[in-house]
Amino acid sequence: MNKDAKLIELRVSDENRWFLDVDQVEINGVVYHALIKCDEDGIPDTHCHMMVEKEKVDELGEIELVPVENPKEFNDALDMMIARQGVNAIENITDENGCFELSDENGESVKFELIDSMEHNGVIYHAVIPVKDDDDSFVVLKQSFEEDGISFGTIDDDNEYEEIGNLFLERFAEEGDEEDE
Repeated sequence: MNKDAKLIELRVSDENRWFLDVDQVEINGVVYHALIKCDEDGIPDTHCHMMVEKEKVDELGEIELVPVENPKEFNDALDMMIARQGVNAIENITDENGCFELSDENGESVKFELIDSMEHNGVIYHAVIPVKDDDDSFVVLKQSFEEDGISFGTIDDDNEYEEIGNLFLERFAEEGDEEDE
């Protein structure tokens, strides 16, 4: 978990859920929070879905987080956070060693090491290696900006996966050549 991220518990649809509060931005006096759904240990769910909520002061003066329902307001807050952090949102969930955890489709926690990130044709991709694997083959995650947040997932299209995988391999080869000099 990013050292700046804060684990919080929120009531959503009549049940308590856990989130990592990974960023905040103030626009026109309103504070917006970028939240990543996770378990009570701070491990993000499979798709690392990010949402934006805003602070609202209730009648007792206590602050609560409420969903941002206006798409323009949501996009403005998210754009400001992305501009401040850079487009590489995966860095918000990595620890000091460049590792992060996601839950797989079976709910099992899997730890990954972030090897590299790049933008290609307006899309952000991440090369990661499962930490427990003895194999040093990398997996490519695709960062998506959706109407209700940012998510990270695998690439379903074989051609796209091969193209991006090859671009990463070229980058790794170039880095190796630079180190040899």
